[in-house]
Amino acid sequence: ARKSPFEEKKRIVAGLRELPPGEKSEWQLPTNLVTEGTDTFSRVVTGEGLLAPQALEMTSGVGARTEYFLDMDGADDELNYRFQFLSTQGTGRLNIAAVGQDGRTVATVGYVFTGSLPEKKDRTVWIDRRLANNYQGGWVQAQLRPSELFSSQIPAFTPETVAKYRVSVESGNGQHALITELKSAGSQVE
Repeated sequence: ARKSPFEEKKRIVAGLRELPPGEKSEWQLPTNLVTEGTDTFSRVVTGEGLLAPQALEMTSGVGARTEYFLDMDGADDELNYRFQFLSTQGTGRLNIAAVGQDGRTVATVGYVFTGSLPEKKDRTVWIDRRLANNYQGGWVQAQLRPSELFSSQIPAFTPETVAKYRVSVESGNGQHALITELKSAGSQVE
C-alpha cells in the first residue's frame, strides 16, 4: 500500500535515526505529551546534527497539534531550553504558564516563532519572535528565569503565589519541531 505524504514526511529527517530499542529515553513519553487531531507524530531520535544525545521530534498536520511539556517547581529559578521549528508555516510556540496552589493558571507568557499571534486575553502575554527570514531555521536556545519573565510582563505578578510553571513547546498545523533540551535545575527531562 502506498503511504500518504504525511506518513512519508514523518519517516525521515536528514541524518536522524529513531532511538534504538533498549536505549533509555530522556523524555517522559507519553506522560508529558499532549496531542489533538489525527495527523500527529512524535518519536525520540539521535543523530550527529543534533549536537545533543537525543531529541524529541514532533510533527502535526493541518488542524492538529502536538505539545511537549515540563512541570517545574515554582521555587526553581532557572529554565534551559533548546529547540528548532523546521517549517516556515504552521504553529511554533514556547508557552510558560504560572500555576497557583489551587491548580489554576495565574498567568501565561508565550513566545510565537511561527504562525499567527493568539488573541489577547487577560493575564496572557504573547511575545512575537517571528522573523521575516524564518526560512533560515536554526536552534532557539536560551536560559531564563520564569519569575523575572512574569514580573516584567504581567503587572502585579507575585512569584510567591506560584506552585509550578508549566513550560511547553507546541507544534501545530503542519509544523515540525525538534527539542533537545527542556529542563530546570530541579526538574529534569528523565
